[in-house]
Amino acid sequence: MTLEQLVRQCVVKILVPHDWGTGFFVGEGVILTCAHVVNALEVGDTVKFVWQDQEHNATIAQKIPATQADVALLRFVSNYKFENS
Repeated sequence: MTLEQLVRQCVVKILVPHDWGTGFFVGEGVILTCAHVVNALEVGDTVKFVWQDQEHNATIAQKIPATQADVALLRFVSNYKFENS
């Protein structure tokens, strides 16, 4: 598998009002993104993301503001079978 194919499997496009950002899987059903991407939303809010050409919903589980670490964790539930590579 090429590097580009691996990246496409792990990177998601996060859709927020009037904008978008990227994130990537750090575990099964867990996406890491920058907190500024979901800045307008609160912990517990639902956000849409696109992964492998399909739209999904995730919940904002945690945010650490940009003044500190600028990271946010999103969680989602899917029937997708993740494989260990």
